[in-house]
Amino acid sequence: MTYGVTVVAATVSTPYGINFDFAGNIIVADTSNQRIIAFRITCPNPTTVTAPFPTLPPNLACQTGVFNTSWSIVAGTSPTAGSSSVYLNNPMDVYVDGNQNIFVADYSNSRIQRFPPAGTSIGAPMGTTVAGFTQAGGSGYSELSNPTAIFIDLNETMYIADYSNYRIQKWLPNQPVGFTVAGGHGNGATLDKIGAVYAIFIGAGGNIYVSDNSNNRVTLWYASNTTAGQLVAGTGTAGTALNQLNGPWGAVTGILIAGTTASSGSTAALLNLPTAITLDTSNYL
Repeated sequence: MTYGVTVVAATVSTPYGINFDFAGNIIVADTSNQRIIAFRITCPNPTTVTAPFPTLPPNLACQTGVFNTSWSIVAGTSPTAGSSSVYLNNPMDVYVDGNQNIFVADYSNSRIQRFPPAGTSIGAPMGTTVAGFTQAGGSGYSELSNPTAIFIDLNETMYIADYSNYRIQKWLPNQPVGFTVAGGHGNGATLDKIGAVYAIFIGAGGNIYVSDNSNNRVTLWYASNTTAGQLVAGTGTAGTALNQLNGPWGAVTGILIAGTTASSGSTAALLNLPTAITLDTSNYL
């Protein structure tokens, strides 16, 4: 049986997105509190007393690292939702780029906001809209409608799950419009369509893995072929077998690596409605 380790515990409300910055701090989209928060990692001096596994796992920043259980707001003004530069409205996902800038999928404002690195703002962090320039949302090339996920490659190109438009948008840096690289043909289960999507991953060569929640599958869309995707996980039918998925929210494999199939709970071996997954650079889940 596989066991997990609790690294932070705090009062949050429907946290949907998680990521790491390059310092190893955990960045969380605290969705219903209308904010993005950071749990900072600290590296105390090593001692001769060590706790047995799994109390003190290795981590990215240092072998003695522990996450601070207090947090700081790095985007948004909790608990108020809004549309000005210091507010968010149901932020669904967060991504930290190589410059430590924080990108937020601002779901109910139908936009992507970029905030400065954690800890660098004086006063409330101010965001800049970098994609989705109509807060009411829309289906035009300059618009988004309820974005749920974002991924940024090494060239600073954004890939956005445009939830209510059933498409994945590719947005080049500093451009006023994006273009569709997956879906865009309405909601559906055929391989030229996507349904409700909450997570995406960009692999080598710009190939896109789409976690298609409502279709119980993961599809691969090659950069060279945006007409239709290829089924790479799940069967399209919800289930608990190793070749099936049930409402996937992130990248998956066919091997059980966390949780216990069909059982929810709060012990170290169980999960309860997981909504996001990410790896640190040491490949800890």
